[in-house]
Amino acid sequence: MTQMLPMDDHPPQARPFAYAALSVIYGWTSRCIHVLAGAGVYDALGDEPETAAALAARTNVNADALERIMRLLASVDVFERLADGRYRHNEISRCYRSEHPIGAGAIALVQGMPLLQAAMSDFEISLKTGGSSLAKFAPEGLWAYFQKHPEEGRAFDAAMTNQSVMANEGLADAYDFAQFRSIADVGGGQGATLAAILAKTRDTKGVLFDLPGVVAGVKETPRLKVIGGDFLTEVPKGSDAYLLKFVLHDWPDDKAIEILKSVRKAMRAGAKLLVIEALRPDTPDFHLSKIFDISMLALVGGRERTEAEFAALFTQTGFRFERVINTAVPIAQIVEAEAVRPALRTPRRPTIPRTPAPRPELPARPSS
Repeated sequence: MTQMLPMDDHPPQARPFAYAALSVIYGWTSRCIHVLAGAGVYDALGDEPETAAALAARTNVNADALERIMRLLASVDVFERLADGRYRHNEISRCYRSEHPIGAGAIALVQGMPLLQAAMSDFEISLKTGGSSLAKFAPEGLWAYFQKHPEEGRAFDAAMTNQSVMANEGLADAYDFAQFRSIADVGGGQGATLAAILAKTRDTKGVLFDLPGVVAGVKETPRLKVIGGDFLTEVPKGSDAYLLKFVLHDWPDDKAIEILKSVRKAMRAGAKLLVIEALRPDTPDFHLSKIFDISMLALVGGRERTEAEFAALFTQTGFRFERVINTAVPIAQIVEAEAVRPALRTPRRPTIPRTPAPRPELPARPSS
């Protein structure tokens, strides 16, 4: 969005204040994007320009409010507002249509959910405690909440699937997965990532592992085995490589260590661990992972990590950090590690007690 912070409109001495003020109130812009997704406005607007009033009539919203919202969004490059007051899609607003492959509309629906908005509203909880602000509204956790609210859960699953599919496009081409006879995708959902990888290899077989309810509808094939279970308890053994894609960022360090130890128990020495996440650069520059990091903090108490932070986790869990491989998608880097043999302890020699030699008796001193 090229016009989101138009600093050139302000004299130089006023620009710091203008930037600070605009940064604070731009939450309203995001909220406008959310509510239009919920109302179906992006899908209602077709290939031909239309007025806000016409769109409002078809989506059952207030015409004046819609005009004002679309006017704002057009000013930040979401929609194009024509000279006659009609609106038409541009390349950004089209991303929010339900059939668009990027699936930004599903993400907007999720971000606009009352539960997530409440977590954002009470984000001070995270600031004070270092934990999830969402826990105030869903003490049982995000995943349990979605099990009790299946409609919201389906919207969340759709958003995560779209994000995963987008990452998969660059993932399968960025790494030589054909070197492995078998790859286990731990916490692999319904198998979209593994399917993309197997499509790029000829002989590699896959093991899809996630909670039983998640993988229940996935069909096995001659090259795909499906196993239900809990990665905090036990992980299937025997694969040459193990994937953890967008898993560890859901958890704080103590739980991430628990997961990695569970995976390590299933691996032979020399097997590869491939963690796919939005690696957070340890630089002051803007990066999407820094936004995701705050989202993880508020929603689940997790975090995005740097290369050094992953290396430290690996050292504590029986892995050796190898390298980072970039993909064509900025939100997905591959962090490669190798399972190492436990360090052998040199047995201590038994201590043989020594009997002290008898002290020689000194001759008696002559009496004077």
